[in-house]
Amino acid sequence: MLKLITPILLVAGAIFLGKYLIATGPEAKKKASKARVPVVEVISLKHEDYTVYVNASGVVKAGIQSNLVSEAAGRVVKISDDFQEGAYFDKNQALIEIDKENYLNAVSIAESDVAASRASLVQIKEEEKSNLRSFQLAKSNLALGRREVLRLRGLWKKKLIARSLVDAEEQKMNQLEQKLQDIQGKQNTYTSRRSAIDAQINSSKARLKQEQLNLSRTLIKTPYAGRVLKKSVDVGQFVSKGSALGEVYATDYVNVELPLSLSQYELLGMPESFRNKRVDKSKLPEVLFTHSDKLRDDSCLLYTSDAADDLLCV
Repeated sequence: MLKLITPILLVAGAIFLGKYLIATGPEAKKKASKARVPVVEVISLKHEDYTVYVNASGVVKAGIQSNLVSEAAGRVVKISDDFQEGAYFDKNQALIEIDKENYLNAVSIAESDVAASRASLVQIKEEEKSNLRSFQLAKSNLALGRREVLRLRGLWKKKLIARSLVDAEEQKMNQLEQKLQDIQGKQNTYTSRRSAIDAQINSSKARLKQEQLNLSRTLIKTPYAGRVLKKSVDVGQFVSKGSALGEVYATDYVNVELPLSLSQYELLGMPESFRNKRVDKSKLPEVLFTHSDKLRDDSCLLYTSDAADDLLCV
């Protein structure tokens, strides 16, 4: 019983002693707090340009990509060593050659037509000159015949000659007049005949030019330097007009499509190109490319590509 009462008495005494000390202890003096002044660094504001960096990932595409299509029909007789998938080629380099035998024959025939037409024109001009001389001669003979008829009529009126001589000379004069009219009619046709032959020459020249163009199309070339993406033909294969021969693309520049959000687009301050008006290139932002965590020297200017929120770097 004593063991139970003793701890209770100790706890009660401790509580009583604590309250006594609190009640009789000295009261703490209150001090007024002092305001603390913070230490700051002041910088004067001024206007200056600020470079905004916008990070984006894009897709690199060829600036020019073309399908090689045959404009001539025939058998492929030669393919350049550079016309292989992944190979590079130069501008205007012959990549594929199509059999040109038929086209050479067509050019020869067209050249012969031009030569024949020119020869016909020369012949017509010579005939015209000869006919003109005949016309002058017939005209002179007719004048002599008329004077002779007048002379004979005078003699017949004087009864110095028979009427039959006058009639015979008048018949000769009529024949000369008919001959002169025939020559005159033939002379009038030379102008139209020359025009017809001139038109034939022009037509032959145009046909020759077309055949020469068809011949040049047996050599497949590209107007730019590039690289072969796909090869679709080989030596010995027959191709027709419109046959696909392969795919190539230019290597002088590439397009990079950068999809941006509206907020990123606004940060760039891109100049608007209204109704295809030219844009001041000095106001276009510059783009730097990184690859494998290394900054490359590649850079370009940024252009808008279409109405979407994609940007095109060329």
